[in-house]
Amino acid sequence: ANQTGINGFGSDGTRFVIADRTNARVLIWNNIPANGDVPADIVLGQTDFNVGGYNGGAGTTPVALNCSMLSTPEAPTIYGNKLIIADTGNHRVLIWNTWPTTNNQPADIVLGQADCTTYVVAPITASSLKNPTHGFVVNDKLAVADYSNHRILIWNTFPTTNGKAADLYVGTTAFNVGTSAISATRTIAPRRLTSNGTNLIAAETNNNRVAIWNTFPTANGPTIDIVLGQATFT
Repeated sequence: ANQTGINGFGSDGTRFVIADRTNARVLIWNNIPANGDVPADIVLGQTDFNVGGYNGGAGTTPVALNCSMLSTPEAPTIYGNKLIIADTGNHRVLIWNTWPTTNNQPADIVLGQADCTTYVVAPITASSLKNPTHGFVVNDKLAVADYSNHRILIWNTFPTTNGKAADLYVGTTAFNVGTSAISATRTIAPRRLTSNGTNLIAAETNNNRVAIWNTFPTANGPTIDIVLGQATFT
């Protein structure tokens, strides 16, 4: 299968997943390909491998959303047997509780929207997302880079219900504040997240820096400990 506009991939050492952003789909190889001629096993976001293109609730002629659709997906994450996809263009994160085995298989859980058929951009709350770009799991905690709200949301336990509100915010001053600012407690356009189990690390695209928290946040609005790419926090 050909890919266009690839925007992130994930692997657990056996399986391999690519976010084929421009084709509005995610490709899954159940085994890491040994060469470039190995076709993907499963496609998500489209009905088959020959279909591509925008698939979401926005635009001049929005379509009815469901749990299978993807719009400009980014950064797949494998967590045990679960798959997490940032469905960026639909302002939501989709979660498959069991490993997908069929093309266009619907997600089990949606975050950022009340359900799989809802498309709402505002207002900003503990339950909303605007162009999320990555979901990363550490110690059963889910952190989501809420790119256009200039914040990171954290669920202290892995979500099991649609639209579940986050427990903590990072990079902003309140759950209803989504403006950008440059400081030791604010973030601008966080895009990718990672952790070694202790730290939280965020690539802040529009701040041209990487922010590091020495301990994984347990309270709202924690101060960044280290910044890379800039001389100071301001």
